[in-house]
Amino acid sequence: MPLIAKRLTPAILKNRLLSFSIAEMVERPVQMPADPGKPTAVSPLYLDVSTVRACLSDEELYEIVNQTLRESNSARVVKGPKSGFGVDIGSDHLHMGSVSGCVLSSSVAGIKWFTVSDKNPSKDLPRVPATILVCDAETGLLEGVLDGTPLTSERTAAMAVAAAAACSRRPLKHAAVIGAGAIGRALIKYLALTQPVEHIAVAALEESEARHACDATAAILRRNVSFCASSDPQVAVRDADVIFTATGVPVETDLVCAEWLKDDAIVCSLGSRREVDLDLIAQAWIIVDDIEGVKMRRSDFREGGIGWNRIAGDVASVMSGQLHPPPDAKRILLNLAGLGILDVALAGRAIANARRKGLGVQLEPGRG
Repeated sequence: MPLIAKRLTPAILKNRLLSFSIAEMVERPVQMPADPGKPTAVSPLYLDVSTVRACLSDEELYEIVNQTLRESNSARVVKGPKSGFGVDIGSDHLHMGSVSGCVLSSSVAGIKWFTVSDKNPSKDLPRVPATILVCDAETGLLEGVLDGTPLTSERTAAMAVAAAAACSRRPLKHAAVIGAGAIGRALIKYLALTQPVEHIAVAALEESEARHACDATAAILRRNVSFCASSDPQVAVRDADVIFTATGVPVETDLVCAEWLKDDAIVCSLGSRREVDLDLIAQAWIIVDDIEGVKMRRSDFREGGIGWNRIAGDVASVMSGQLHPPPDAKRILLNLAGLGILDVALAGRAIANARRKGLGVQLEPGRG
């Protein structure tokens, strides 16, 4: 029987095209167009020490610390929990812990894991090695991991200088730094780079260490600042407007005594243990970075201690203008150990800068 060709009427053609389209949709997944407003998953990055330094200038680091401190009591910043525990390994006692937080304005959240080992320096190792993990605050996806060891020293020093400047009632012209380790060297640098200091005195166990720290900063400065190196803290703090202690002493120590100081001197203690005498704690206007944290860390701020009920407030309140230093000539004592939110903010910016510069090691090369 001869085949009779059917005429393709518009109705028949429409049905055939519809059948073909439905079959194609069943056989193949539908590829939806990408939403340009939705973040695309990219490979997490690993940043080593040299890459972190290449991704954060001193000026940028100081500004991030300054801004994060001003915002840290606002809804834009969430301070995560701080926890830790002690570990005894042979004759070594180590403290291990973590700090965390979230900066919503930068859409970063993260955690820093750190260990405090007083014996590490004798092995030519950092006293406080640290690793920071950063995620996207909106998706929770891993953005990167970085070596946070030098960043810890840098942010601690930048925080101390910014906080002291916020508490000062006049320009800081003469400064003293007790300790010439990683934090001490960073303190000298940020003082010279960000404050109108004319003279910086540095004291360390060995005068040669103090001199080396002074020379390192003098080499990068573009203005005149005089330096003095000593092994005597009393000599270093004489006539200083602001004094910083960053020594890592293993026991409570009277490194700085109240009777050596100007009536309106600012003292910023960055050690885990007491570095100033009890007279200074008894008479000073006291600011800390973490009120509950300092009480856990220091017995002299717990009930019955000389500093009990003497804390005026936290550094974020001073930085944001919610709390003002006393107008009279009274000494101010800042007791700061570091805020995890600063680590997260800095790590987030370092990873963002690394992506922009094409730096860092991709942890999942096939992703994104």
